[in-house]
Amino acid sequence: MKRFYVINDGEVVFGPASKARSELEAENMREEAVRKKLEEWGYDPDDCSEKRLMEAALAVGYDGELFEVEPEDNGNEYLDNEE
Repeated sequence: MKRFYVINDGEVVFGPASKARSELEAENMREEAVRKKLEEWGYDPDDCSEKRLMEAALAVGYDGELFEVEPEDNGNEYLDNEE
């Protein structure tokens, strides 16, 4: 079975795991980063407009908190170093 990793800023933050599990974990990490950004801005993450959520998501991406799912055999050197 092919293994996948969640990568953030060139570092492995989760894995190895199945593709579905890695994608779910990456989504959870993105959502948590957005929640933290909203709290940092003084907003209740559970009571925000869609516009505010999008602004926080863009800010999180701008801050470098991008969580990407990569297969182990994609040739990235940071995956090669993890094993």
